[in-house]
Amino acid sequence: MYPYRSILAARAVLSFRCTDTACLEHCCGGWDIALDKSRYQTLKQHMAGNEQDKARFQTSVHINDPDSQTAFAVIHRGEEDGLCPFLEPDGLCYLHRRFSQETLPSICESYPRRSSLVNERLEVVGDFSCPEMVRGYLCDPHGADMEPADEITPPSRQPTQRIQCRDHQSPYLRIFEESRTALQTLLCDRRFSMASRLFQLAVQTHQLDPFFHLETTLTDEPKMRRALNQIIHLPEERVTLDREFQELEADPLPGIQLLSALLDATVSPERDDSYQRLLQKVFIQLGAQAAENDKGITAEQLWSQHSRRAQRWESLFGTQIDGYLERYAVTHLHAEWCVHSVNLGLYVKNLVLRIAMVRFLLFNHPRLCVAIKGGLPSEEMVKELEECAVEVFVSFSRTIAHNRVLLQGLEEDLREGGLQTLGHTLSLIAI
Repeated sequence: MYPYRSILAARAVLSFRCTDTACLEHCCGGWDIALDKSRYQTLKQHMAGNEQDKARFQTSVHINDPDSQTAFAVIHRGEEDGLCPFLEPDGLCYLHRRFSQETLPSICESYPRRSSLVNERLEVVGDFSCPEMVRGYLCDPHGADMEPADEITPPSRQPTQRIQCRDHQSPYLRIFEESRTALQTLLCDRRFSMASRLFQLAVQTHQLDPFFHLETTLTDEPKMRRALNQIIHLPEERVTLDREFQELEADPLPGIQLLSALLDATVSPERDDSYQRLLQKVFIQLGAQAAENDKGITAEQLWSQHSRRAQRWESLFGTQIDGYLERYAVTHLHAEWCVHSVNLGLYVKNLVLRIAMVRFLLFNHPRLCVAIKGGLPSEEMVKELEECAVEVFVSFSRTIAHNRVLLQGLEEDLREGGLQTLGHTLSLIAI
């Protein structure tokens, strides 16, 4: 067992209850499952007892990367149904039933929880690819709050990420906790809209990038700490930045064009999963509104439709929608650490891109388009908003946020295309 002295867990994690076979979007489909070398060998040994198990292992589990610490092998989902080959017709796991918990892949053992070790403190947050976990975050305004949780049973496997800040040679990693606190302070300042908070994050981190990055030298550390403390302890600076944001007239078209290209890149006609179905519904909805344009929908038409819908929903439920995005962003800070990016600016740009994609899919969801026109009572509109938000977060997380190869490809496209400037980030925030 890895060493830790205390546990913090998100409130949504503490209240989570699995719906088991009643879940409409269960966790045994929609992705390939990675195995580390130790778990691969354990599973291979257990399934070597008879010819039927041995054959099932050979057809379902394949070596992926012999040098990888976390993805030595992969359990591939079915090509036709997208389900795990070990999922039984009754909705239960063959490995867990036939053998024991120790044969399960690490993600299956801990899902939908994600654990990290910061110094001697274990942190546990929820995964936004699980519908019930997402509901816990969306329905509770404090769902992302980290609370003492020494009574919960920690995962037996190693945390997905770990860091000993005090002992690290790199100043960028050594002051990781201060960096994350600064980002979270800005994200959670509810005096401002979520768009304004993202603008402030983008501007502040853009100013830090020249001296605050992975290659930072030891002599830069005091300057880094002063800059972070200024973000945390000088809230009046945020008021000034918010005024700048209100006066800003960012051009949304580059962001819409970028977003449209990225969404097109994720289309996979041969796959039938929740994300592809959602994407198809959104594209049909947008295309139906621009049917008179035989050359396809333009960026201007796309922006016109999206902005109109976004403004209507935000005028009615802006605080609630901002709360959804805030809790998603705060969870991202704990689940995907900023130190994995070369600088904070790049980390924030990627977060802004994720939020822009979520907002676009949410506001153009066909059910919300119908709801906003139908004159539904406020309570029913809130219910529709919540259910559509759950669908969008889950499908987006399963296909985009969990696909590191795709995310790396998108990041390379952004970098090579010169689209990681502050201007492009502001254009995405406008979405």
